[in-house]
Amino acid sequence: MSEINHFELAGLLEAASLKDIEEKASRLVHALGYDTFVAGVQHAGQILVVSTYSQTWRTIYDKQNLIEKDPTVLHARRSTLPLVWHPGLFKQKEAASLLEQSRSYGITSGLSIPVHGSNGSAAMTSFASGREFGDAQQRHAQENLPASMLLSTYLFEAIQRIGSTTPGETDGEETAEESGIYLTPKETECLKWSAAGKSSWEIGTIMSCTERTINFHFGNIIKKLGVSNRRMAVAKAIATKLVSI
Repeated sequence: MSEINHFELAGLLEAASLKDIEEKASRLVHALGYDTFVAGVQHAGQILVVSTYSQTWRTIYDKQNLIEKDPTVLHARRSTLPLVWHPGLFKQKEAASLLEQSRSYGITSGLSIPVHGSNGSAAMTSFASGREFGDAQQRHAQENLPASMLLSTYLFEAIQRIGSTTPGETDGEETAEESGIYLTPKETECLKWSAAGKSSWEIGTIMSCTERTINFHFGNIIKKLGVSNRRMAVAKAIATKLVSI
């Protein structure tokens, strides 16, 4: 299982542009054993895309409107579950044709992760490689799934911040003080340990309380930050300077 650098993750939230996000994320994607990625965020009536896919392939994809035939996109529209690509996903004629074309650009197998925000925004990140389908490919995707999901959440938050920045502004996210968010010391500690990759059980052991208590704290944190899950809470807490790592 590949390790992901949490300081580099946090650095995504300091990105000044979509191109900056692309460059920072590319290193993390390679660390996870993938060659390329695409992250698309639907935010405030616009679609923002960060990608290291071949520009030629992206042009073909757009011109042929392959987004309406892409089984990974169709999955993301109806589910929040991660999707490890497999041969059955591309059995239909149009999907098979899409895969055949993408192979020429180093996109053979991968992992797609939908993200849905509490404000109605939605996103999907796909990590891809030229690795052929098979046991090794499936095992790689499953072993690196937690880190991949964490990266997708940071990409979602980072891209949203850029999308929320208007001309003349440099901060895409209010600080916790500006937005009136207050967390208790225990909630802040929970977030710090979660940002370090600790599970509820591990955090409970460190803080000398039960796993149930930690989950209770996270329930409150998620409500206060207006997000839909723990990963997004960690990303937003770092973005708003509630915690630092």
